[in-house]
Amino acid sequence: MKSVISALLSAALLVSASAAALAADSGDTLAADTLYTLELVEGSDAGYELDRVPTRIEALVFSMRLAGLADEAVGCRAGFPFTDIPAWANEYVSYAYENGLIEGISDTEFGSDMPARDKDFLTLLLRVLGYSDSDGDFTWATSGSAAVRLGIAQSLYSDFDRGDMFDCALAALTCRLNGQDITLIDSLVASGDVDRAKASALGLTGLRPLSAVQVAERYSSAVAMLECYANSVQLLNKTPSSNASGFFISEDGILVSNYHTIDKAVYCSVTLESGEQFAVERVLYYDADIDVSVLKVSQTPIGGGEAVSFPYLNMMSSATTKVGDVVYALGNPLGLQSSISSGIISNNHRETSQFVMPMIQNTASISQGSSGGALMNEYGYVIGITSGYFTYGQDMYLAVPIDAVLETDLSGEGITLAELAAMDITASNS
Repeated sequence: MKSVISALLSAALLVSASAAALAADSGDTLAADTLYTLELVEGSDAGYELDRVPTRIEALVFSMRLAGLADEAVGCRAGFPFTDIPAWANEYVSYAYENGLIEGISDTEFGSDMPARDKDFLTLLLRVLGYSDSDGDFTWATSGSAAVRLGIAQSLYSDFDRGDMFDCALAALTCRLNGQDITLIDSLVASGDVDRAKASALGLTGLRPLSAVQVAERYSSAVAMLECYANSVQLLNKTPSSNASGFFISEDGILVSNYHTIDKAVYCSVTLESGEQFAVERVLYYDADIDVSVLKVSQTPIGGGEAVSFPYLNMMSSATTKVGDVVYALGNPLGLQSSISSGIISNNHRETSQFVMPMIQNTASISQGSSGGALMNEYGYVIGITSGYFTYGQDMYLAVPIDAVLETDLSGEGITLAELAAMDITASNS
């Protein structure tokens, strides 16, 4: 947790919130009370001051607590050049300055009493959650809309005050850290920065359902479009024999799809939501009978460039599903990238003549090109691989349970697509 936050407090625009007390007559009191109970804010004789605009020094201290850095700051005497730091914040500023996490408005002033704006604080919260404005996840200008999509903020703010800040912070606690299988509050509990019993009593720990907006915003970037070529002529003319979907399950380029998406292909390219393209290097696992393939994708873009780390999805056994559960299908129907549909599980053990294993029947719409996409539960975990549908039915879609991937050793070298295609030709001629 602490390593994720290492760079997040840099920027001259840090936002508010030192803390609070025990009473206030505002609708934001519940959020402040909750944060006070978790010891993420402190009491004062002035109360929560929910209607007051937060200051930069309040923001620094509050943000360090949300980042799990408060205990590390205790006793820090490294010093700093700023002359406008209140005595109560000396240790926090010493720690932040020593670790290169803050900047002043000048060589000698931090700007402690200057107001912090909504985008300043939302930028900081997004960084706490592991999103990076330097890597292009968002910008200061888009931090408000990004926070709304993630469910951190309910709307953009015209007049941002401490009550709004506490509301946003409370919502952020139940967000999953970017690219990780843990929420902010659970990470604080795991590190000992928040008391487990208190967090549990407040109902903040454990899995929480996500909206379709949250699923799309958080996970669409981990779903890619595959373009597969059956021969060198198609590749030369850039006319793929098929388009399909796939999703990453590791940052180093392990991608899951169907087997039929790569069947007979000698080359496949993978296009990210950003438009960057990468080549499939190896086939780490395949099973034609259950229609699953696991591919290793090059981390260097086609045409050259710096190696990347891919956004990826976490998986959960389909055995955890129940009929009626909400699900989301992410893929590229008809080659339309970044598409999402929603539905429910109609049957989690549907036997059909077309597949050798029971499938997940659901109502999340898919079309040609969706094959190999992710079927996710409402908690943001992949439970299946979108694979097909009943031609003469309505809202009758099928997904391969993800369990085969969960149970497979993917540490082997694998084979190339061309080698797999040659094996298929040999097998069909024998």
